[in-house]
Amino acid sequence: MKTNQELISKRYSEALFDVAVEQDKLQEVYNELQTLSSILNEVPELGAALTQASLTEDDKQKLFSELSAPFSDLVKNTLKIVYKNHRMNELQLIIEMFDHLYDEKQGFIKGNVTSVVPLSDEQIAKLEKEVARLLGYNNVKLINDCDKKIIGGLIINVNNQVIDRSLRSRLNKLGQSLMEV
Repeated sequence: MKTNQELISKRYSEALFDVAVEQDKLQEVYNELQTLSSILNEVPELGAALTQASLTEDDKQKLFSELSAPFSDLVKNTLKIVYKNHRMNELQLIIEMFDHLYDEKQGFIKGNVTSVVPLSDEQIAKLEKEVARLLGYNNVKLINDCDKKIIGGLIINVNNQVIDRSLRSRLNKLGQSLMEV
């Protein structure tokens, strides 16, 4: 279940995405948001400082003006709305959700593959092609996580779709079948 913060961030990201597409500025907005994300990664307390009462209103305004100055009107206006609604501490999540929408529009999606041991680059590439074909994407990028609890096999999670081919899952299903007999 999504948190209130995630739902609100999703609304902001979808609104910005829709306007960027409508104005044919998707790539420009995406690039600007990548720059903004880098700034937020370098100064992680920035969003909280602009949201919380730790700074005076004048200091917040100066800081906000400096932050938003290099961006296009579309991104500036979005930042103003986020700032006005005291949501600057959620800005990184808004950008992440925008990135997800952008990737989907490009036919690209990110996901995870969980295995017992690390997969080779060749194995991951083969899985990416197969998952892209199965789910109808142009391109899938999988990040490999290791978890010995799955015993063997793979669990692939892409865009909230899970393909569970783990040995642990199969054993659990077998155990349930035996209990029903």
